[in-house]
Amino acid sequence: MEDNRGLKYNNDFFWNQFLAELDVKVIKSGLAYGISTWSTLVNYSGEIYYRLYLPFSGKFRILYPDGAVLVHPGGIYLIPCATPLKYEGIEPCSHYWIHFVSKQLQTIPMLSYPLEVPLDDVASAQAKFHSVFELVRDCSTFAGAVKIKNTVTELLVPFLEKMSGHLPDAFPVSDFMKVVDYIDLQLNRNIEVAELSALLGMSRADFSASFRKVFGVPPKQYISIRRLFHAKHLLMETALPIKEIALRCGYRDEFFFHRIFKKYAGIPPARYRKYSVY
Repeated sequence: MEDNRGLKYNNDFFWNQFLAELDVKVIKSGLAYGISTWSTLVNYSGEIYYRLYLPFSGKFRILYPDGAVLVHPGGIYLIPCATPLKYEGIEPCSHYWIHFVSKQLQTIPMLSYPLEVPLDDVASAQAKFHSVFELVRDCSTFAGAVKIKNTVTELLVPFLEKMSGHLPDAFPVSDFMKVVDYIDLQLNRNIEVAELSALLGMSRADFSASFRKVFGVPPKQYISIRRLFHAKHLLMETALPIKEIALRCGYRDEFFFHRIFKKYAGIPPARYRKYSVY
């Protein structure tokens, strides 16, 4: 009989370490009424922040490259950053929403598509979302900032529990984290799948299959997603020239970078920097 105790220890250690380092920074929260169209999300686009939704009437659909999720009352939804998404209205929807960033959350395998958890206590969830909404509007104390972070972390717990029960059985998560860190450090150049598989001592075919099982996309697509994610971050957080941003993200041809960025973000880089809001 195969002994899985070592794997369980690795996974438990991963989640304990993850929770100890979890960073949550809420950047905006709101309450939407009767929304049926999203003018900036009609084309596939990935943002640098995560979204939490709590719908209480109506419904809409979020499409991503490999599928779609229906957002409707009865659940809470966690929408990943970076993954190209677009929205499709079905019925006018009213919902709470929270936008936040978290570098630590990006290290979780599988969080590359929208997730849903059903609600047992709708009133409690609504109270938490409303609390964040009110605090974000006028947060002037350290205690208020701590309460915002703690409340959003509570809302994330069911998603973390859901993901912890679906970790890959055949591969320790910590090994994949080594690959993710390597990719982020090498975005300014061409990254071959063969060098990623070599990091783990696997054949290219076995590595690609395992990577897709965990992250939901092939390695090359994941690298492209990380490039665009990093580009958006630099556009929003720095004053670097667009040509320099293209180079830092591995695009030697600035015009190709413009074309790819517009294809996935829906607008060119300069406009994204000027008009994009959290």
